Amino acid sequence: MSDNEIEDVSFLPGESLHRRAVYERGIIQRFRFVACTKAKIALGLVLVVLIIIIVALSATIANHQDTEKSSSEKVIENEKQQTTTLTPVSTPNYTATNGQPFPYHNIRLPHSVTPVSYKMYMHPNISESFFTGHVSIICDVNENTDFIVFHAKGLTIMTIKVSDNSVPTNLFGVVNWLEHEDNEQIYVRLMKYLPKGLKINMYIEYNGTLGTLLHGFYKSSYLSSSNEKRYIATTHFEPTHAREAFPSFDEPAMKATFEMTMIRDEQHFSLFNMPLKVSTKLDNGLYQDEFETSVKMSTYLVAFVVCDYKNVSETTKRKIQVRVFAPPDFIGSASYALEVAVKVIDYYEDYFGVKYPLPKQDLIAIPDFEAGAMENWGLITYRMADVLYDRDTASTHNKQNIAVVIAHELAHQWFGNLVTMDWWDDLWLNEGFASYVEYLGTDIVDHDWRMGDQFVTDALLRAAYLDSLANSHPISQPVSDPGQINELFDAISYSKGASIIRMLNNYIGEDVFKAGLVSYLNKYNYGNAQTQDLWSSLSEAASHAKLNTNVTRLMNTWTGQTGYPVVKVTRSRDKMTLTQSRFLLNTSPNAQNGTPSPYGYKWEIPFCYTTQTEPERPVKQLLTDVTATVDGILGDWVKGNCGMYGFYRVNYDPDTWRGIIRQLNQNHTVFSVPERAGLLDDAFMLARVGQLDYSVALDLSLYLVNEEDYVPWSSFLDSIAFLSDRLESKPVYSAFKAYLLKLMMNRLKTISEKDWLKFENISDLEKYLKAAIIDKAVGLGYAPVLENGRQQFMSWLTNKTRVKEWGQEYGPLAPFCFFNLNVDLKAVIYMTGVMTGDGTVWESVWKRYNEARDDNEKRKLLYALASTKEARLLSRLLHSSLNESEVRSQDAPMALSSVATSYTGQILAWRFLQQNWDTIVSRYGDTSFMIPSFIKSACSNFDSKFDYEDVRSFFEAHDPKSGKRAIQQVLEKIQANINWVSQYEQKVVDWLNKKSH
Repeated sequence: MSDNEIEDVSFLPGESLHRRAVYERGIIQRFRFVACTKAKIALGLVLVVLIIIIVALSATIANHQDTEKSSSEKVIENEKQQTTTLTPVSTPNYTATNGQPFPYHNIRLPHSVTPVSYKMYMHPNISESFFTGHVSIICDVNENTDFIVFHAKGLTIMTIKVSDNSVPTNLFGVVNWLEHEDNEQIYVRLMKYLPKGLKINMYIEYNGTLGTLLHGFYKSSYLSSSNEKRYIATTHFEPTHAREAFPSFDEPAMKATFEMTMIRDEQHFSLFNMPLKVSTKLDNGLYQDEFETSVKMSTYLVAFVVCDYKNVSETTKRKIQVRVFAPPDFIGSASYALEVAVKVIDYYEDYFGVKYPLPKQDLIAIPDFEAGAMENWGLITYRMADVLYDRDTASTHNKQNIAVVIAHELAHQWFGNLVTMDWWDDLWLNEGFASYVEYLGTDIVDHDWRMGDQFVTDALLRAAYLDSLANSHPISQPVSDPGQINELFDAISYSKGASIIRMLNNYIGEDVFKAGLVSYLNKYNYGNAQTQDLWSSLSEAASHAKLNTNVTRLMNTWTGQTGYPVVKVTRSRDKMTLTQSRFLLNTSPNAQNGTPSPYGYKWEIPFCYTTQTEPERPVKQLLTDVTATVDGILGDWVKGNCGMYGFYRVNYDPDTWRGIIRQLNQNHTVFSVPERAGLLDDAFMLARVGQLDYSVALDLSLYLVNEEDYVPWSSFLDSIAFLSDRLESKPVYSAFKAYLLKLMMNRLKTISEKDWLKFENISDLEKYLKAAIIDKAVGLGYAPVLENGRQQFMSWLTNKTRVKEWGQEYGPLAPFCFFNLNVDLKAVIYMTGVMTGDGTVWESVWKRYNEARDDNEKRKLLYALASTKEARLLSRLLHSSLNESEVRSQDAPMALSSVATSYTGQILAWRFLQQNWDTIVSRYGDTSFMIPSFIKSACSNFDSKFDYEDVRSFFEAHDPKSGKRAIQQVLEKIQANINWVSQYEQKVVDWLNKKSH
């Protein structure tokens, strides 16, 4: 280790204890050679005297030099001390792009200069794919300093000027500016000091590329009805991409106001977070759009779009203007989103007790979009499939999804926009709340969807699976660089965050919970908050309501450590013992258990239970210790986690499990719909890790012959997919299929007794169940359903051919009309046709995919194309996913994941990822949300040591970029799969063989 490396040891990964050891061990070893002879002692005394003199002189020189240190050096030292908990993934090389040393050594910006307002001028040249701009940033000087550091990435900066804001002629000369690519920072050295308390104006001219990376300021396109390719310019800035569009202080706590001037051509118009103030035609024929100044907000929420769209509009009860923008040919599909948005805004204003703070709310469909949607304040951007609803192509589930996404993004207008997390380690404050509240907002749109029940399968159980991994992460997770930040956009921040909020709401009560939220929103509005601020507000509300609940202490055990508990219920006579322990998917002795927990992997659990004798009377108890005993438990069974409000699993002693199974077989409706879903998931996950005998889980599932509700079936089909993947290539698979078909037979009979294409007079969740059962029957190769689906597919294919010939008579939209397919069964009918068809059929569907213009329709067709059993066609689909003219880059992860779900396609998808890794990283960027998606889709289902080593060695040789945590999780899943095959597969085989006989 060189001297320089020792000086930079504060940037090394690890705890301070390790850093201290580096120094102390060196000192001990350095003096170990001294021997106890008189001569050596005398020599040693002389050396000691010399050392003391040298040290004294050095201290004097150092003190003198310290008084001469520049402001920049002092602030840098202060910033190092302030952010010692934020350590980069590796020791960075602080060299600027011109080869000079980069003076500032921190991933976080200094607070010596902070922004107050931005005046932005943008001129995109869409046809030539570049933009020019300049920005004036008024800043507060908080400390004496002779330097400024801000963010920029991929921009060419031509001019930087710094002046006194009140005296513009008073310039602070710029000595030079340096760029650090890794930290995406610009360092500006000034000729003289900026005094504390001054307001300055920093003026920057720059230009950049209008690229296709799906973040920053980028270019997107769509096809008109006349097959003309039209382009738009749009933005996506979360989490750290505003710096790719304009120089900025791109951290969430550095809030400011924004004023925009946009230059555009006549055929376009522009949109911004705020309403248009004035539009002026310039002498060169271009137009200049000037917008009203925004409220104080974070850079990642800024948005602007230049396009030629149409819109539909309406106002809320308080006369807030709501508009939905879409390409002209699709504006007829925008009405549903408008209806949802108006209804949800009105509801949220009432629920939060805080008025929506802007004069307008726009929703706009973007043809190429990395995320599902983005909550930019006043200008929310969406994938087209997540905002446009066409009743001829979109299923009921698509319709629900549109409502959910809109409700989620509108929730952010309060949670995230009005009150923003202080730093990305508390991302869950944004996403967890929006993911919880979206269910409330969507339920207002349509009560028939029973969003409270669907929460269990769509959010809670999804999060519980990911959080079963040792390589999961706490809800509040320290992060530093953009790649780490992107890793937090997962089911932990979203669904686990939503689940623990729902659990707390249920425990302290809706009135207390809402009072705490209102206090939180009002206290931190237009500012930033941390997790502890939320707990403080809710604790105060609980205290005012005279609840004996320490919300902070309780909830810290859920946000401050990875994972969640399983509560073991053991009964003896009329007593019940509760024992909590961490639930882990990989239980092998050599498994990593992640980082140590400050709470020792012990949780304060709002435990709730009912008994057979009083099934309607839930009893709540806060479990704060590892074990607790409850008296007076009577009856054949006890059921923990009432209503599935708790983020924990429950295991029972064998007698209690048998009592629960008897109850399910006698009258399963004694347990609520969410409870039945939870029992199924708990049983199969506990069996999967060896905490429950598989015969119990499989015996419990037999009650499903009488289950008529979608939610428990959804839970079961998700759980059983793991067994299907493990057994598909084994001789026992025929017995496994027979077991599933036996469970499904009553539902299949109900379907066959009626026309399975007709969904009239049934609820939406009944439609979901009907479609799910048909889909599973097709996957199992059940002949009657398979043949029915094949016939319907061929009728569709014939109709499509005929309609294509009628294009002249019925106009350009005729090839995209559908006459005889139920929209809720389109996906499974397309899949059935491709599964049972040959290469000619596949080519026909591929052609339909390329002709289709509706995004929901394209998704269904793309999924169907991946269901072919021909490896040649799967490989072709994978390679087409990297061709933008065939598959949009936003849909490539779906193509790969769809291929990887089949037995044939799994290895093809992995080999494709290996062969095209560099292309994928180049196409999406090294901090993209999509990188982890590619990794997890291609690798998670392997279950052999060979595959484990193949994945591990590949990513040892190739940087996974923003997928580092995804690699750790994938390897953990593969190891757990390997363990399952060796330890538990035979138990399932024995049960299936016994039942089949």
